[in-house]
Amino acid sequence: MCRPTACCRPRCDALRAPAASILDIDFRDPAAAFAPLAEEPFAILLDSASGGARGRYALICASPTDVFRYDEISRAPFEVLASVVGHDGYRWDGPGPFAGGAVGFLGYELGGALERLPPPKPPAFPYAAALGIYRTFAVFDLIDRRAWAVDIDGHAGRAKALAVRLGHRETALPAFDPVAWTPDLTKDGYCRRVGRIVEYVAAGDIFQANFAQRWTAPWPQGIGAFDVYARLRARAPAPFCSFMNVGADAAFMSVSPERFLNVSAAGHVETRPIKGTRPRGPTPGEDRRNADALLASGKDRAENLM
Repeated sequence: MCRPTACCRPRCDALRAPAASILDIDFRDPAAAFAPLAEEPFAILLDSASGGARGRYALICASPTDVFRYDEISRAPFEVLASVVGHDGYRWDGPGPFAGGAVGFLGYELGGALERLPPPKPPAFPYAAALGIYRTFAVFDLIDRRAWAVDIDGHAGRAKALAVRLGHRETALPAFDPVAWTPDLTKDGYCRRVGRIVEYVAAGDIFQANFAQRWTAPWPQGIGAFDVYARLRARAPAPFCSFMNVGADAAFMSVSPERFLNVSAAGHVETRPIKGTRPRGPTPGEDRRNADALLASGKDRAENLM
């Protein structure tokens, strides 16, 4: 599973009866299977272009039973979501790690629901969060090369209907001319803000900052959002990828080599960052030298502490 998505398990009592309907389907490239659904609002692909143990499963969600959008932090979005979705004690023994539930995005603006912060800039998207609730979905095991359509309420007809909708065609890699990207800040404005961060570090107020800005570009004519994702996925395959059509003429796409957080059914939380790490060497001696260099690096220590 990949960032920036949020996946939660549904309420326990909703899953205990009847038993889930699990239908074996033909295995194929998950992105090719998802392509016919890509234009539907709240069609979501949690993908893994590189496969392997870190990105073993891919997930296709479409036709949510409900949709939750949050556009005002004062509505306590996490409390609203918790009233609908929970994970208290239920263990899923079906294929893959997902047992149905909420899939979507949580924006940075939601930080204001957790702590006091200055008013955020207007978001690029009209919602601070948008999630669909899915009870029917498809799972792809990229190692064993198996796939299933699942309905957690036991409706075999819904699982079969989703299986029929999944495509068999290859995803195209469209060609389009380069676009001009425009940053939010000028070069001078960006440098001034970096200078302020350096002053904060020197004063002891902070020891590290992650400073970023938004870039925008005109959309290429005649190109769909999933076309861009297919090209990005092919050019930069990664274990944690995602495409989310969240309606309102907006889509999110991501390819990431890092697992942000993984929470097991037993409550074990794992993170696997890349920054603040070193690669494995070809020999034990090289591994020891890399480890010593990492331990001696103040910058890498700061990365890991952050």
